[in-house]
Amino acid sequence: MNKKIPLILTVVAILLIAGYFILFNSSTTLRSSNSLTYKEEVSTLVLSLEELPSGYKIIERTPRLESDVSEEGLSLGWKEGYYVRYLKGDENSLLTDLSVLELFVSRYPLENISSMITEEPEDMGDGYVSEVLPNFNVGEKSKSTRYREENGLTYYRIEFYKKDILINIFMSGTSTDYEFIKDLASKTASKI
Repeated sequence: MNKKIPLILTVVAILLIAGYFILFNSSTTLRSSNSLTYKEEVSTLVLSLEELPSGYKIIERTPRLESDVSEEGLSLGWKEGYYVRYLKGDENSLLTDLSVLELFVSRYPLENISSMITEEPEDMGDGYVSEVLPNFNVGEKSKSTRYREENGLTYYRIEFYKKDILINIFMSGTSTDYEFIKDLASKTASKI
């Protein structure tokens, strides 16, 4: 009978330890899945004018609708989005430096969001050369691309996702600055 007591105590100890790990892991999974989604409205991720250098103004702000989203995005479960366009300079004058910033915010299901960022640059068509820039690792997955037109104009795009939010930032115009939009991408990621 004395031999059975240590065996019973060992079995009870193993069951208690196993139960603890099962309980701990399930509560961790529950907590982590709840923390993987952004709880606020997507419009709260829009950069304010105070977060931009002086001279920028907001030209357009609007919720994104299904008609604004690609077929691929819709097929991957796009849920909602927001768009804002900022301008620095006079778009009617050819003599001034012009910078256009566009920010696209989209919400996707967690299981599909990583499919929205591919390794290759998007083909912009004839007259453009596109190259992927070194990744500066913003969000959970990111990609930076430079597009050059035959006429010499340069455009930049940074895309990344964090949680269930996909961010695309474009900079175009006669005055562009890649380091500047990297900073904007980092500011946006810190809000998510």
